[in-house]
Amino acid sequence: MPLHDWSKLPEWDGVHQLWIVELYRDIKAKLPPGYRAGMATVPSLTVGYPATHPDAIIQGNRANLAPIHTTEASPDDLSAFDTEVTISTLDPSKIIEVFRDRDLVAVLEIISPGNKDRLCTRTGTVDKIVGYLSLGIQVMYVDVHARPYDFSLADAIAKTLDYLQVPCPSPQAVAYRINGPLQEGGRTLAVRRAALAIGQPLPTIGLPLSQTLIVSVNLEATYARATGEYLSWHPSINGA
Repeated sequence: MPLHDWSKLPEWDGVHQLWIVELYRDIKAKLPPGYRAGMATVPSLTVGYPATHPDAIIQGNRANLAPIHTTEASPDDLSAFDTEVTISTLDPSKIIEVFRDRDLVAVLEIISPGNKDRLCTRTGTVDKIVGYLSLGIQVMYVDVHARPYDFSLADAIAKTLDYLQVPCPSPQAVAYRINGPLQEGGRTLAVRRAALAIGQPLPTIGLPLSQTLIVSVNLEATYARATGEYLSWHPSINGA
């Protein structure tokens, strides 16, 4: 099924939930012995190291953020805190996790518009992916949203990790494989970029589990199953 233009359709949240389940089933069926897959919900900005944002944001205007306690607590009073404000956790993300025994070895995430709609969410998404890579965890993400046109997650990750690559505009699917460690320290990073195009079928891309193991992920078949029934009622999908 050709990739839809999700800037013109209202049903992304429902398709997102179905697609991540279809991807989970596709991956789980192909895992070699000793590996297992699971699904998890993680806060958008809390996973990974290093992170430049907290896992919560302050709500309300500045007048409402006045601290309840304004005097510095005594160092000897372990139950006292200096300030107290109201916070709200950020929207969670559904991801697929692949484990070998108890070790998390790979993650797959479908990017939503809310993962890149403003500077703080873009930075948080980059931090999360770079954090996984810093811990030696393989990563794959799929971003089917062309907007915002001036932002590419793949390019932002390359800039953060300080390596050069040919510009890779959205929509895109990218897989990262961690190699190493090297004798001189550090690790090498292998990157597989797949450009996506609205109106075109989605590719099959490999999710690395290690330096030598890769599981093929059929984006087209899983996407078709997720969108087929869910969007069958929509006039623009049916050509009406």
